[in-house]
Amino acid sequence: MISVVAGILGGILFVFPMLGIVVFTVTSVVLSAFVLGLSMILPAAALQDPIPLAQARQIAWANLGAILVLSLLITLLNSVPQILAGTPLGPVANSVSYQLPSQWLITMLSISVATTLYGYFIQDRNLVV
Repeated sequence: MISVVAGILGGILFVFPMLGIVVFTVTSVVLSAFVLGLSMILPAAALQDPIPLAQARQIAWANLGAILVLSLLITLLNSVPQILAGTPLGPVANSVSYQLPSQWLITMLSISVATTLYGYFIQDRNLVV
C-alpha cells in the first residue's frame, strides 16, 4: 500500500517538480516543529528536572504558531547550502570547509532554541532583547 502511494506521489512530483519542492518544504517544517516542540525535554533532563512527554506535547500544541515560525526559520537556514549549491558558489558550498562550520552553527543554534523554549515555556523566563 505504501509503495502504491509512493509511486503515485512520485509520478505526480515528476510531472510537477515545483509541487515536490512545496511538499518537501511543508513536510520539513511540520516535522521540524514536531521535534522542536518535544525538544524541551532535553534541557529539562539536563537540569535534572524532567518533564513528562505529555506536558511537552501540550505546551508545544498550545504554542504551535511560535514553534511553526521557529521551525520554518530553521528549515530555511538548513536550506542555504542547497540553495548556494545551484549558484556559481556551488563548489564552495559543497566543500567540507564550508559544510562543517555551517552545520556546527546550525546545531548550536538548534540547541540554543531548545533551551530558550524550555526557559520561556517551562520556567516562565522572559526573553531579553
